[in-house]
Amino acid sequence: MISIFGSIATIFSIFLALYIFWTWLEQGIGAEIITGVQGRYFIPIIPLAMIILSNSVLEKNKTIKSVMKIVLDNSHLVPMIMQCVTLVTIFLRFWC
Repeated sequence: MISIFGSIATIFSIFLALYIFWTWLEQGIGAEIITGVQGRYFIPIIPLAMIILSNSVLEKNKTIKSVMKIVLDNSHLVPMIMQCVTLVTIFLRFWC
């Protein structure tokens, strides 16, 4: 429960910080949309999410266990896809 609470508090804090320090510059005070949120701000949450997902109680559920096995078996594809997207983005931005 502490890990889940910590994750939720971290995500809320990221959005709150960007609302306070960034959104008012672009849209003004009282904006309905929080701007400036990027995926890199959530990288520190990944180890905590892995701790939550490695819970032995969750591994007893057959559906969750099969999904975790599929994710683990295909985990090498994520860095390869990210590298391809990065290369295409760099090529399109700087050479086209």
